[in-house]
Amino acid sequence: MKIISIEPYVFTDKLAEPFYFSQWEYDTRSICLVKITTDEGIFGWGEGYGPANVLKNGIEFLSQFIIGLNPIENDTIWSLMYPAIFIW
Repeated sequence: MKIISIEPYVFTDKLAEPFYFSQWEYDTRSICLVKITTDEGIFGWGEGYGPANVLKNGIEFLSQFIIGLNPIENDTIWSLMYPAIFIW
């Protein structure tokens, strides 16, 4: 089994009521979801935590390191992605 696609999606929606932090007003919420598909048609979804567009860019960058790998081999995937973030 090999990963054949990694697709990040950013969803944004206007809030019915804005909320506030000490220095900012938020009137929208965004989230980044990612779909990973294998050559066997198996797919899974994940959710990122942080600024949605930054996450989307990070996922697109890191995808090049893991397309073609077995999604079950977490240690291998991690060992390829982790050092890549320092050369980004």
